[in-house]
Amino acid sequence: MVRTRLVDLKRPHPGREVPPRLVRSMAQSGNLMAPLGKAIVVIGLIVVACGFVLWAASSIPLIQRLGRLPGDIIVRRGNFTFHFPIVTSIVISVVLSLLFGLMRR
Repeated sequence: MVRTRLVDLKRPHPGREVPPRLVRSMAQSGNLMAPLGKAIVVIGLIVVACGFVLWAASSIPLIQRLGRLPGDIIVRRGNFTFHFPIVTSIVISVVLSLLFGLMRR
């Protein structure tokens, strides 16, 4: 069995150590970029899934109304428009707080 020196992999950041098993498996595979590639693919799939959900949700009337609730501030002057959806932000915050509170129980 040939041993290789992996000095650079053992301490990528001061104070942090990579587990020796991980160092050996990454060195034996010969491909140190494989985990990064897998992570990028997973992140891409999550972005695609979120995009599909937003696209599908655009036909729901309640979601179409978000951003145009009474109390949202819209200022139009000539070719300038300022939109501040304060009430929409509060509604989304309350709904998410309730959902996370229910999931925690």
